[in-house]
Amino acid sequence: IQIPITVSKEAVLREGLALGLTLTLDDIEQTVPSLAQLDVLSSSIIRSELDKVAQAEKKYKAALVAELVKRKALQRFGHHATITVDVHPDLTRMEGRELPQGVRWNDGPNAYANTFQPTLRYLLIGVTSDDFKENLLPFAEHHGYDLEVEVK
Repeated sequence: IQIPITVSKEAVLREGLALGLTLTLDDIEQTVPSLAQLDVLSSSIIRSELDKVAQAEKKYKAALVAELVKRKALQRFGHHATITVDVHPDLTRMEGRELPQGVRWNDGPNAYANTFQPTLRYLLIGVTSDDFKENLLPFAEHHGYDLEVEVK
């Protein structure tokens, strides 16, 4: 019996037994795909897995930034009737430290003056307002806040 590599020999033995056939592992031959076929199979699987990883990464990046926003909002509680967190300046001040005067990471137009700026920039890549709303809405509703999210 010839079977493709995607079918296990053990499964064929079980099915054969269910049909009243007496088979051994020696009765079953698995075809081995060519390297080209393996490349096509593995490329498809890898693309699919990379998509899953990208979605999970986006979800967790949004969740992390949302947790930082919650902490900042709670630190401001009692100071204002309306709490506004401006992600870039508020979170970079809260999480990072300023570099000494005149010291910058990267000399280009996007030079960093705070240690958290590159991290925050990375965390915000690909994250939308809806991603943040999903993470912040339960917190806002629980504490009676109105939620307005704008990603710039």
